[in-house]
Amino acid sequence: MHLPPALRKCLPAAWSPECWSRQYARDRIRAWRYRRKHPDLPWLTADANALLIEHLSPESRVLEFGCGGSTLFFARNCREVISIEHDPAWHRRVTRQLAQENLTAKVDLRLLPPSSHAEAAAPIPAKSLDLVLVDGVRRADCVLACMDKLKPRGLLVIDNINRHMPNDSPGPDSLRAWNKRDPAHIQWQNIHQQLAAWEQIWTSNGVTDTLLAWKT
Repeated sequence: MHLPPALRKCLPAAWSPECWSRQYARDRIRAWRYRRKHPDLPWLTADANALLIEHLSPESRVLEFGCGGSTLFFARNCREVISIEHDPAWHRRVTRQLAQENLTAKVDLRLLPPSSHAEAAAPIPAKSLDLVLVDGVRRADCVLACMDKLKPRGLLVIDNINRHMPNDSPGPDSLRAWNKRDPAHIQWQNIHQQLAAWEQIWTSNGVTDTLLAWKT
């Protein structure tokens, strides 16, 4: 969608002009309907969830950064979950939901400040995790801290990847080029280079994007 320069200056900085198109409005409604129809699945793209379900088994060991619906999903379907959260309200909410479903014993749910999230991965043995989901704060730090924790063919999932690596997604905050003003941009370039050897699938629902990468 092409907008006059004067109007484009009035748009929020985080929103690309595509966000004002009919196609984006349709994608937004479709994403909302998908979440309403699948309340028990993580808040990822539909394609990402389908691949996630295919990858997991009852014996899977999972680490996630950012608790929520995904925590309950993993607890229902996996052997062990370590979940790192910085928001006390979300921590209380998910703790209560886990107790209601008698899933507390399967989840190590930790409330930590953002500066400690990446450090939480340090004691985890290398090549011991089947899946890592990064959907919280300090995402670049967390990705770099957990890449060696995955087993061969372990799955790394990074939500909202369109905010961190250059792409042509119409979603808000999508990068068109590396943002050198972002203190984390060098880390994301490093992640991009390291993942080049991994099998990757970049999924999108037109609103947000989720990257899945299998460790080689």
